[in-house]
Amino acid sequence: MKKITTFIVALMMSLAFVMPASAQLRFGPKVGVCMNELHFSKGDFSSSNRTGFTGGVVLDGRVPLLGFAFDASLMYVRRDADKSVHNDYITIPVNLKYRFSFPVVNRFVVPYLATGPEWSYLIHNTKVVGMDDKKSNFSWNFGIGVELFSHLQIAGSYGLGLSKVYEVPEDNVNAKNRFWTVTAAWLF
Repeated sequence: MKKITTFIVALMMSLAFVMPASAQLRFGPKVGVCMNELHFSKGDFSSSNRTGFTGGVVLDGRVPLLGFAFDASLMYVRRDADKSVHNDYITIPVNLKYRFSFPVVNRFVVPYLATGPEWSYLIHNTKVVGMDDKKSNFSWNFGIGVELFSHLQIAGSYGLGLSKVYEVPEDNVNAKNRFWTVTAAWLF
């Protein structure tokens, strides 16, 4: 996990130095809702979709002529596993985006596709007897969105958990997050 994190941070820093001077950086608040389900490695355990919320800040950058952009966020996320089981995370999603160019309507509407990693660090949770919780986890996001009037971004994404969130050692069972997120960001 540390090697992956180190590699991604080094890659992001390299891209920051390679970005042309014409790249445009914007920032702003970002809020949304998420629907989480724990995906267990064995069928004896189950978790239904639970609704949570998210909020934080986003940094958005774009290279105007190439159609590529990126965003990096620092978010607080509440992911519920059950009515009484809550997991609170600080997450850092970093996405590479491809912005579609339509010359006539680009001043009003710009659709985009996005994908990238997300690191989540557990800051508070409800203890579950018999389950060991992991303090951090890693997922990969796939999303689609639209930017309206050069300020408002509305996006939907699916997060595929790649690392364990919970583990039940005696039953050789583990759980990973799978989640849908819908967010809105206002960029300055």
